[in-house]
Amino acid sequence: MTEKKRGILSSDFMDDFMEEDDPLFKHGGKVPASNILDKADAYEIEVAAPGLKKEFFKVTIESNRLVVLAEIDDTENKEKNYYSQEFGHSALERSFNLPSDVDQNSISSCYNDGVLFIRLPKQESQESAADIIAEIKVD
Repeated sequence: MTEKKRGILSSDFMDDFMEEDDPLFKHGGKVPASNILDKADAYEIEVAAPGLKKEFFKVTIESNRLVVLAEIDDTENKEKNYYSQEFGHSALERSFNLPSDVDQNSISSCYNDGVLFIRLPKQESQESAADIIAEIKVD
C-alpha cells in the first residue's frame, strides 16, 4: 500500500484538493486513479485513462473545482455480437478542489499514452476565483 507523502503539502491542503466525500464523487462513473505533483511553478495532475481518445474528455472549472469527465461513445461495441465480453468502456469522472494559488485562467491539459496531463500554473497573488466557469481544451 502506498503511503501519502506529506512533505511541503499540509494534510489540510491535500484533504481539500482531493476531497472524496464531496457530492461530485457520487456519480456512477468510474473514478480514475490520479497523481498530483507539486512543482515550484505549477501543480500537475496525471489521470490514468488508458484506451480512450482525447475527444472523449471534457475538463471544466466550476466554483473553484476542476472536473474531469470522459464520455465514451460505446455504440460500435453495442452493435457487435459478443460471445463473451469481459471489459468495456464506461464514463469516467474525477473532481479536484483547486488551491487558492492556482491561476485558473492558465490551466492546460493534454492526453498522451493513456494518461491525461493537467497543468495548473501557480500565481503569486491568491485572488479568489470562485465564480470562474471555464472549459479547458484537451490537446
